[in-house]
Amino acid sequence: MKFKFDVKKTEQLWKNIGNNATPLSKISIVGGPGSGKSTLCDILSKKLDLPAIHLDAINFNENWKEIDKEERDKIIIAKAQEDKWIIEGNYTKTLKERFDKADLIIWLDYSTFMHLKGIFKRLIKTYNKEHPYVKLVSWLQLQTYHLLYGMNK
Repeated sequence: MKFKFDVKKTEQLWKNIGNNATPLSKISIVGGPGSGKSTLCDILSKKLDLPAIHLDAINFNENWKEIDKEERDKIIIAKAQEDKWIIEGNYTKTLKERFDKADLIIWLDYSTFMHLKGIFKRLIKTYNKEHPYVKLVSWLQLQTYHLLYGMNK
């Protein structure tokens, strides 16, 4: 079953989560670029009062440079050991540890067109705001790389 993310239709999700016999305290969200992982993570974080952990925020420092992968993986695994979280992002080297600890795994599985739509929507929304030092061409190259190598084909 595919989870279709639509902000206007989340009330059923809240009901389903609220009716769960075991309270959810660890949620992992994965999916391709532009699928809405960060948006869903932030919404669930507020609704369920769980800390949001964005893996890109761990992977990149303030200069949009990647940190050492071994150090990144240690940080992610340490975060997954905490009592409460919503972790969004793929980073396959730590998927097993996160999935083993998660009470709920949400996989946002969309068509390539929907990923591209999400990427361009984010570009328009955040260009020159979130990372003003990333040029359009560099940003598009990064997103294309993630699209080609970071999702189902």
